[in-house]
Amino acid sequence: MQAAINERLSAAGLSISEEDASMLAVQRAEFLAETERVEFGTPALLAIAEAVASSSCLTPRNAADTLARLQGTFYELRDELPVDVPDSV
Repeated sequence: MQAAINERLSAAGLSISEEDASMLAVQRAEFLAETERVEFGTPALLAIAEAVASSSCLTPRNAADTLARLQGTFYELRDELPVDVPDSV
């Protein structure tokens, strides 16, 4: 997943390490298990990375932590929404 995340971040000159990608993958698996969800297709993290890549708030120093927080927020909010509300529009 590191390559896919870095592909989305590259336009802004950002990247994450293999260690960061592993942390994000573990976090994703934990959130999916906690919320009893499965994810088909493109992982939410890739859409999040693409959406925030050009943000001035995202820096090489905080990219992985910011992505982790946003991913956590996504799954927490997703768990609160009715099942019939799609993840994307």
